[in-house]
Amino acid sequence: MARVRLNVEQRTENNAKRQDGCQKWLPWVGWSLILAAGVARGTEADVRGRPMRRQPVALVCSEDRLYVANRCGTVATLDAQTGEVLAEQPVARQLAALARLGNERTGRLIAVDKVAHRLIILEVLTRQRGTPGGAQRREGVRVVERLPVPHTPVFCVTDPAGERVFVASLWARQVTCWQRADRRPPKEATWSEAWKTDLTFAPRGLVYLEGRDQLVVADAFGGTLALLDGRRGNVRQKRVIPGHQLRGMGLLEGGKRLVIAQQVLNPLARTDDNDVHWGILMSNDLRWLKLTALLDPQSDLFEQSHMTPLGEASHGAADPAGLVVVGEDSPLVVVALAGVGEIAYGHPTDYVFRRMRVGRHPTAVAACDRCRIFVADTFDDTISVIDMNAEERIAVWHLGPVRPPTLAEKGEMAFYDGHLSMDGWMSCHSCHVDGHTNGLLNDNLSDGSYETSKRVLSLLGRAGTAPFAWGGTSATLEEQVGRSIQKTMRFRGEVPRGTRRAIAAFLRTLEPPPGIDAARGRVDRRQVERGKALFGTLGCADCHVPPRYTSEETYDVGLVDERGMRMFNPPTLLGVSQRHRWLHDGRAESLEEVLTRFRHKLERDLERGELADLLAFLRQL
Repeated sequence: MARVRLNVEQRTENNAKRQDGCQKWLPWVGWSLILAAGVARGTEADVRGRPMRRQPVALVCSEDRLYVANRCGTVATLDAQTGEVLAEQPVARQLAALARLGNERTGRLIAVDKVAHRLIILEVLTRQRGTPGGAQRREGVRVVERLPVPHTPVFCVTDPAGERVFVASLWARQVTCWQRADRRPPKEATWSEAWKTDLTFAPRGLVYLEGRDQLVVADAFGGTLALLDGRRGNVRQKRVIPGHQLRGMGLLEGGKRLVIAQQVLNPLARTDDNDVHWGILMSNDLRWLKLTALLDPQSDLFEQSHMTPLGEASHGAADPAGLVVVGEDSPLVVVALAGVGEIAYGHPTDYVFRRMRVGRHPTAVAACDRCRIFVADTFDDTISVIDMNAEERIAVWHLGPVRPPTLAEKGEMAFYDGHLSMDGWMSCHSCHVDGHTNGLLNDNLSDGSYETSKRVLSLLGRAGTAPFAWGGTSATLEEQVGRSIQKTMRFRGEVPRGTRRAIAAFLRTLEPPPGIDAARGRVDRRQVERGKALFGTLGCADCHVPPRYTSEETYDVGLVDERGMRMFNPPTLLGVSQRHRWLHDGRAESLEEVLTRFRHKLERDLERGELADLLAFLRQL
């Protein structure tokens, strides 16, 4: 009865919030439909002056133009000298990346639509001659092709000739290569899928190694790096480095060294004032790796490699993001510090990088030349212009009028804000990467004690799954948010009620990720139905109750932590196949191990066919 009453109360609250959200969004619904219609038709309607939240996430700089990919789905063309927005066209439902197709002479860009699962080939509009008054210029971009790619593309790169495009798809855990057909002229080229490779981790960053014709693929959540053959896509090497959230990457020394922006969560550190203040719990770093060590499975990966800390006591550097390497001789590296609204910059031999304030949540960096750097301030809808000679921000370019944020959008800003932690060392996103999880262990007080590190839980699809935390100690998302900011991130003072409400509202908008088999389109419905029936007869549904596949109670599942804790609240199984490790301390390395090695609440061993059926059911949830 208590469960029914709580669920009714949650539905009532959620319905009220949805109605409130609809009222706030109503003035913009018409505009969204116009955008969607334009994208569907492939038109290039100029939408400058429209009030919206653009949220720039990627930049491409040419000699006199700056192309900006906005999360809202538009590409803006700016004068690279004055910052004037010359054009803005809707090309996607949600853009996640933008890059040049080969060298600048191709006159093409590539982008990925994260929601529609498309690779987009864009033509940069060129000069028209013979018009009255001399040469005129059409500005902006035009969609040439939209190509289907696996679920949730988040990054793209090309080879230098622009003959091949590589796309990283997050939830499908795949990298795809598209090959340009050998036709003339190039503007009539068509594309075909050359290969598609399954990975054991969710990919994000990509770097193409020209001399080796290989691809470095970086983990979106954990610390795995893979090397793929550029022609066939087979995995040549896979290594794991200490750290997580591998974001910006760049090549130095003619492609001999790789620099990676990352974070390191120490599972042995406490979430107390001392370990947070000194950067012992969470550090933010640049890792410099020699490619020879990365390529050789027998080598010491850290031989002649080093790390540069980006934060210091009282001045953390939460969430290093995109970076750019400028110059060959004495290269300058500039990295965005997304959680604290700054950039850090220096040379590979510098022990301490200098820092500079920019806008809110900078995520992407581009270089026009060694003197001028552009930074995408995602939450401010601006571009910061940096004069590296003077080492100052000389301009802030606005992309257009901005509508007021909703409560959930305010919550998203707070979720990614490192200033909610002591000294700016971390944000909520630092452990719950993009709302998911880094898959690591963290020693905090959510379970009531230290020396009991537990796996960071995913926050995707958590609406309607109360209570929260491993012990089910928080009745509402608002309560758990406040506790995490106060006890784990060590925020000074009382967490404002409005901040808790906003972050909780944002978390309620996050859908669970698709099961890995569903994301890859490999669901065997008959096998899934058999697995679903087995899930019920084995008693799994007693604790993991459909449709959210969790329940309010805590259970003794035969596991105990270092302080004797035996009662655990079952995490939702929605998206369970997209996690790194399983069980409260990460002792299981696969879903199969949960059922076989640890026989999680099973009273008998499963036959081989039963195991396959049950795993098929879990992998599509």
